[in-house]
Amino acid sequence: MAGSENSTFMIEIITPERKFFQREVQCVIVPAPDGELGILKGHAPTVAAISTGLIKIKYEDKWIEAYTSEGFLEVRSDETIILSQEVEWPDEIDLKRAKAERQRAEERLRQAESMRQYRESRITLTRELVKLQVKNHYKSLE
Repeated sequence: MAGSENSTFMIEIITPERKFFQREVQCVIVPAPDGELGILKGHAPTVAAISTGLIKIKYEDKWIEAYTSEGFLEVRSDETIILSQEVEWPDEIDLKRAKAERQRAEERLRQAESMRQYRESRITLTRELVKLQVKNHYKSLE
């Protein structure tokens, strides 16, 4: 671990409801519109959109993961900040609620009367499908 101290940087993950995570980390990988974006210490200053998916964080030589909805990431010289509408640890995801939300989104998608309704329903459906995927992945590891 002595060598990894020099390769860490501060990350802060914030949602409208809470400061989700704030620590020195070795690496973070976020979902991006065109794939994944990996950040290590010394990364060039960047502002980027993040997509709904899985945030992977290397912290104290171990990988931890969390669900995230869309948002933005800013890499600064001394820290990385992630602003997201919603971030949850796998054990925080309510499986019954996610299934119910998925079903409602699927129904709204079928009944959409405008492109706006269709897009909003599609975004909600994507969020709930990713939550279910994350939750099911972690249930299978238990």
